[in-house]
Amino acid sequence: MTHHDTAAEIRRAGLTATAARCAVLAVLDGRAQALSAGDIHLLLREQGHRIGLATVYRTLHALAAVDLVHVFHLDGQDSYRHCRYGRHHHLVCRDCRTVVERPADELESVLDRIRADEDFMPDPRQTDVVGICRNCRDAVTDSSKAP
Repeated sequence: MTHHDTAAEIRRAGLTATAARCAVLAVLDGRAQALSAGDIHLLLREQGHRIGLATVYRTLHALAAVDLVHVFHLDGQDSYRHCRYGRHHHLVCRDCRTVVERPADELESVLDRIRADEDFMPDPRQTDVVGICRNCRDAVTDSSKAP
């Protein structure tokens, strides 16, 4: 995504397209893995950005507040990923932090059943399915076969 596209996306979400917001969103754009604020800060510094970790945290919170990034709570740490495509849910690998987006309607029938069976109202905005992806499972299986 170009700087212009990033800035336009931030403005469409109702925020001012500051240099920090554009840089953070650009780092997250197109990544399959959710990244910690520290990871994002390191990548920005490697790219030559002079940005503090506190600014990265403030920026992530602002972007999350307008749903440009999704916050994943994994192993006691928040990780962030750029989400752009309408209503969806996430399949999150707890090992490699890869995130796969799935259309909301695929999980809605399960949530509807939970609502009916348990008289419980799940929050569809917080419905992330955490598990182990195929690549990580295969890596464990392959390493157990090694001599």
